[in-house]
Amino acid sequence: MSQSVKTSLPITEIEAYKAICSAFQDAVIVTDFQGVIVLVNKRAEEIFGFDAGEMIGYSVENLFPEELSSKQLESGHDYIHNLIGECASGESAQSSVVTACRKNKKEIFVNINSNLVKIGEQDLIVSFIKDVTISENLELRFHKMVGEIQDYSIVFLDANGEITNWNKGVERILGYSEKEIISKKWGIFFSEEEQNGVVPEMLLEKASVNGRAEHEGWLVRKDGSLFWASLILTAIYNNSGRVLGFSKVTRNLTERKRSEEMVRSQAEELQLKNKELENFTYIASHDLQEPLSTVTSMVELIRDESDFKFSEDTEEYFSFIEEAVSRMRNLIKGLLKYSRLGRNRELVNVNLQELIEDVQQDLSNRIKAKGAIIEVMDPLPDIKGFPVELRLLFQNIIGNALKFISPKRKPHIRIFASEFTNYWKFAIEDNGIGIKENYLSKIFVIFQRLHDKSLYEGDGIGLAHCKKIVDIHEGTIWAESEFGSGATFHFTISKNFKSTAEVEKASMVFVN
Repeated sequence: MSQSVKTSLPITEIEAYKAICSAFQDAVIVTDFQGVIVLVNKRAEEIFGFDAGEMIGYSVENLFPEELSSKQLESGHDYIHNLIGECASGESAQSSVVTACRKNKKEIFVNINSNLVKIGEQDLIVSFIKDVTISENLELRFHKMVGEIQDYSIVFLDANGEITNWNKGVERILGYSEKEIISKKWGIFFSEEEQNGVVPEMLLEKASVNGRAEHEGWLVRKDGSLFWASLILTAIYNNSGRVLGFSKVTRNLTERKRSEEMVRSQAEELQLKNKELENFTYIASHDLQEPLSTVTSMVELIRDESDFKFSEDTEEYFSFIEEAVSRMRNLIKGLLKYSRLGRNRELVNVNLQELIEDVQQDLSNRIKAKGAIIEVMDPLPDIKGFPVELRLLFQNIIGNALKFISPKRKPHIRIFASEFTNYWKFAIEDNGIGIKENYLSKIFVIFQRLHDKSLYEGDGIGLAHCKKIVDIHEGTIWAESEFGSGATFHFTISKNFKSTAEVEKASMVFVN
């Protein structure tokens, strides 16, 4: 520091001003226009770490770090020179928070308010200084608290990426002791490949510019083993925007990563099993038709080649066989159609308004016979999907509404559509016989029939088709009903189902 200088103030005035300064809770430093300290109070000595009388006669510039850049306008020497210039011109000077330096060279943050005063014949600058640094006691408590955290690895880095502080989580997660980790470059946590790719340096730069950088990937322990981690790097600035260092918080997510890999593996295995099951269903269903054809042919041959007339009982037996074969053939066809849904199709934009008109045309005979009314209550959108499957979806639900109707009333079917963020929602409402509440959860199961086939024809597969079609379009289907008064079928269609799920090519050769 510079040499002490003598002041021309009478001792009585110095003592008087000392008494006044000591009454202030903030630090008070009085300097001349050369920046030499002529008077301080006890609080100033406490803040800057000096013993009584040590600050008198020294330059105030020594209280600010030497390394501060001249480009930082409101800190260090530039601030002091500007302060003196303003006060010399008779103006009061107020600062924002600036960086100062204690006697032990530790940086602190202070706020300074300065004014020009005249004591005797001498013009002096009086500065009122408030320490705005976190108190050492609180800082120690903070570091102790951080140090005890073991589920997260927390280290503090200087501006160059060297480790300056750590917590117990570093030892538990990374395997390093304090002696082994302090002053090391933080790049030791990364693989050699990422170090060569300057990943640590890029993260430091990103955090410096943006204040924060995140990274998720494999990190390296002291013993060379890898673990999957989430890393958050946060820059620490002083008031003038200079990066003082960084905090790095690391969380071990290896178990989560393993769980995700296991779920992904199981999903892939399940997908493969489902594909195998669908292939088996197709092959089995296709092959089952051959013996049925044989049974039918044999019955016809017996009838054609027999030389005598069969009894009524025998004819009835033949009729039972033919009806059973016919039902079995319909079930197999339904099973085949079910296994083929969503396969070998391309996604296109489907105009649902035109699709409904086509469905009504296909069902026109039944609509006329029943005197049915079909109303489209909302404008139907164009959606992305499988057109054949979507047509079957609407046709099955509308067809059921025409089928399951009381003889005492005419079918009245209403179709609703609404748009949500990621999906379309549709509802088809009828005034039919309805569904008992205990059956609502069963109606979408394949071959599930609720009524005797003598009352209502069908094979119990239509609504199972509907569910699979909705599943293919990554939606949900459900029904609401008041038994005896009708039912409403609700279903959703996703707007954004993934291209990998759009067309899943069959891994088998279909036989026509």
